[in-house]
Amino acid sequence: MSRSYAIRIPIEVLLSENLRNRLADFRLNFPLLDILPPERMQEMLKKRLIEAGFQETEAGLVMPTPTGQTAVFDPATMEMRLSIAVPEAHNIRMYEESINWMEEQIKRALAAGTVLEKAPGSELASRMAEQMAELAVKARAAVNAVLKDVYREAIREKAGQLGSVSNVSESSDGSTFRIRIEIDA
Repeated sequence: MSRSYAIRIPIEVLLSENLRNRLADFRLNFPLLDILPPERMQEMLKKRLIEAGFQETEAGLVMPTPTGQTAVFDPATMEMRLSIAVPEAHNIRMYEESINWMEEQIKRALAAGTVLEKAPGSELASRMAEQMAELAVKARAAVNAVLKDVYREAIREKAGQLGSVSNVSESSDGSTFRIRIEIDA
């Protein structure tokens, strides 16, 4: 009769070095249009991100995220660094007959610095990559929404520098946003 046991496998034999690095330091870059001088655009962006719930820290502007995930935006470089917590080991269930074989496979992989080819619990890598993708989508949406507001405000400010604004109308058609400004010269 077989018994099933839970064993802990070190993450370094389940996840490749490349994947571990990407989970710990994935970066998103955002463009910043030159509607106004760069310093003014960055100032407006920082203010709006804080209003949107970002926290100002020494590392940058931190987006609220679930525990174990981080998203830090740097307005100077327009770059957001994302990371998710990678556990040190992963629990899997093994039948008693397979434990010795698995321990031998783990020792070989650790000695060679490689990843197990047919790792039990290999869904861990896909699950963690999926978490990073979800975090990246949320982070991009949050920053893009703020950028849209910053651009709207910057365009109005720029128009005010050209003359007296007599009318402002906005329309949104799917992914296109239009602002029409009439200026009395």
